[in-house]
Parts: sequence; C-alpha cells; structure tokens
Amino acid sequence: MWRNIRIYRVLLSRVDTSTAPDIIWPTQPE
Repeated sequence: MWRNIRIYRVLLSRVDTSTAPDIIWPTQPE
C-alpha cells in the first residue's frame, strides 16, 4: 500500500500542470 502511495506521489511530482492542463491524472490508490 505505502509503495503504491509513494509511486503515486512521484507521478504527481512529475506533473507540470502549467504545461499539461489536460493531463490524465493517475488513479489514486485506495
């Protein structure tokens, strides 16, 4: 579980909303 959350956070940190406003966000782990 924690590993999935860490990966999710890394993916979010790589997202630049200023250059990719239409980004498809990765699904948040439950």
